[in-house]
Amino acid sequence: MDRFPNYRFAASSAQHYVWLKEFYPETFERVAKYVSQGRFAPVGGAWLEHDCMIPSGESFARQYLYGQRYFEDTFGIRCREAWLPDTFGYASQLPQILRLCGIDYFFTQKVSHEYCRMPDNSSPGIISTPFPTRHSIGAV
Repeated sequence: MDRFPNYRFAASSAQHYVWLKEFYPETFERVAKYVSQGRFAPVGGAWLEHDCMIPSGESFARQYLYGQRYFEDTFGIRCREAWLPDTFGYASQLPQILRLCGIDYFFTQKVSHEYCRMPDNSSPGIISTPFPTRHSIGAV
């Protein structure tokens, strides 16, 4: 990022930042500097990128509670997007939980219109709350 000043990067999972700070503190300080400059974006809002089929709603809530708390305490930001690029299904309660955690957008690469029906790039959830969904691969 020093060599290419226009380069932007995003990385998820609060736990990875914890490990980076613990094992590579100098690198972590550089990442924190880039975050403050808006060049490095912590994304996802969760403690770790999680599965969506087996965990309970309580587990989702804790993932985002602890993840968002970490990003806010460490970098002074809250993630506005959920990032789950590699999961094998999506729980119907996820849109409502994400909204309650202050997350406005959902990004993935696993879902495409050939495999599921999400009209207008929106996931309705269980109480019909529209939730903007974007696909990084195979997007329409």
